[in-house]
Amino acid sequence: MKTKERQPAVAGMFYDSDPNQLAHRVDELLAGAHEAVPSHQVAALIVPHAGYVYSGAVAAAAYAFLPRDGQWERIFIIGSSHRELFEGASVDAVDSYRTPLGTVPVDKETVNALMEQSEWFRYHPMAHEHEHTLEVQLPFLQRHLYQMPPIVPVVVGTHRAEVCTEMGRILSRWFNSRSLFIISTDFSHYPSHDDACYIDQLTANAILKNDPRVLTDQLKKNKAANISGLDTSLCGWSSVLTLLNITTTFPVDYRHLKYQNSGDMDFGDIERVVGYQAIGVFRKNKDNHLEFTNADQSELLARARAAFESAVTGHGHPAPPAEPHSAANEAKAGAFVSLYKDGKLRGCIGQFPSTMPLWRVIEDAARSAALRDSRFTPVTPDELPGMSVELSIITPLRRIDSEKEIVLGKHGIYIRKGMYSGTFLPQVADHTGWSVTEFLGHCARDKAGIGWDGWRDADLFVYEAIVVEETK
Repeated sequence: MKTKERQPAVAGMFYDSDPNQLAHRVDELLAGAHEAVPSHQVAALIVPHAGYVYSGAVAAAAYAFLPRDGQWERIFIIGSSHRELFEGASVDAVDSYRTPLGTVPVDKETVNALMEQSEWFRYHPMAHEHEHTLEVQLPFLQRHLYQMPPIVPVVVGTHRAEVCTEMGRILSRWFNSRSLFIISTDFSHYPSHDDACYIDQLTANAILKNDPRVLTDQLKKNKAANISGLDTSLCGWSSVLTLLNITTTFPVDYRHLKYQNSGDMDFGDIERVVGYQAIGVFRKNKDNHLEFTNADQSELLARARAAFESAVTGHGHPAPPAEPHSAANEAKAGAFVSLYKDGKLRGCIGQFPSTMPLWRVIEDAARSAALRDSRFTPVTPDELPGMSVELSIITPLRRIDSEKEIVLGKHGIYIRKGMYSGTFLPQVADHTGWSVTEFLGHCARDKAGIGWDGWRDADLFVYEAIVVEETK
């Protein structure tokens, strides 16, 4: 049977038609997304769909959060129609999509299942033929992911919020770790640069609430504001609203990733712009595992260094950096601070999760590591040159029943027996090359003081650590 393949409609207009030039351009954009920290907790992305010269940097800032080795079974790409008006949504029933970078298969099984389950999902060929909203997302996925899974192409044609609610209910069946959702939309169309910054922030803040009603209310307010030149404040509102109807009952966090508008370009017209937002939807881990941006990590490292240097020099508490605003740095988490002099450990102190915010735990631990680690003499001012800081931010303790559950290099251990306790960070096993038995024996004898075999009738716990190091 002859297969049906959708050909690119906007290659050479929205992005390069030459495969080598396109690959180079996309790779360049992804390499420029310095703030992204890839996370397996990404469940969905909201990404712009303009020409790459306008919105490519914002799109790349979103895609760079995807782990390159992601193992999704399918990727839903959902965007609102720019050309056709129809009820519900159209799922493309072709066999594959082609871009200058190659062919992307379509998940026909899921496409058929959607059409079988609901009247709101049908196949309208004209909805896909010249539509760019889905197509422009593909080269980023093709270049960034090691293995490109099949896609489920969905073009939303409805202008009724209640239909978006029903479509979200149907799609929620696939909202799991095996599926990734990409929502394609630009934000404000044609206000001035400053008005776009203002109105796009309001719209983004409404989306971050993960409540469909908050978004629809904000869109009404945006329209009622009568902002000069504003044609729409969210061109793909129906697609975003569908996503919110999927996620509203799930434990997820919406996070702002990047914003620009066309007026920010050297060649942009600041009197008539289009806004571009990148927003990520992250699953909340059952074990409260934290995710940190590069900015979060820099903030914590700066606080640790300022704290231990001021303690060593005797200048009292330093004037701290601005109060942390990220949820990660304010989290009630535990941490250990390790100080190194010319690559050799000079002090390490920390604590397990408490009622204090993480940034304060790190400041206290940094001062203690410099002055109160009983294994070392206090750090002196003349040692400060050449000292480096390593942070180990730890997850909550998990009790284990057998040493066989310990994964060396992944798990730190905490041994408790009566009033005695001791711990080793995960990286200790990597540095020493110990076996599990040696890892436990050294911790029991050298840290807890209960003898080499003391761990065998003690309480055993494991935890994981997010290691943050200063760049050399």
